Amino acid sequence: MSTIRRIVLGLFTVIAACGLWAAPASAQPAVHHAEVVRPADWQDTSCAYPGIFRDNSRVMHVTWPGDSNVECFGIAPNRTIWHAWNGSGGWVEMPGGGRADDTWDAWQDTNGNRTVKMQVNGAGFWCSTYPAGGNWGSWYHCSID
Repeated sequence: MSTIRRIVLGLFTVIAACGLWAAPASAQPAVHHAEVVRPADWQDTSCAYPGIFRDNSRVMHVTWPGDSNVECFGIAPNRTIWHAWNGSGGWVEMPGGGRADDTWDAWQDTNGNRTVKMQVNGAGFWCSTYPAGGNWGSWYHCSID
């Protein structure tokens, strides 16, 4: 991992820990944690189903507000975005043809719409939203906050 990336991740950790970084207005942060960053393509088995993930990426474990099931998000070595949940039968590629380099954040707004944010090297952050009672939408450029 580059020194710059370590510094940036460290700053984001401090900002988040101090409560200076908030999810979008009227949103509840989803309870999540990510696996540690691995130096090479690696296998994860913590989300009920095994999967192989991109080097220097994390698998994001999300517990959405009002739902005790964990949904996991990860980036495959070819940069495709996948997710798995209890009962999915395995890792499922996210719709919309998104590509990313790392998982970043997740939240749910007061209407029950769920959003995940992925980091794309050189192109910022891209999000997909799952509207309450709907399906995951297309990927769109989203801000850092």
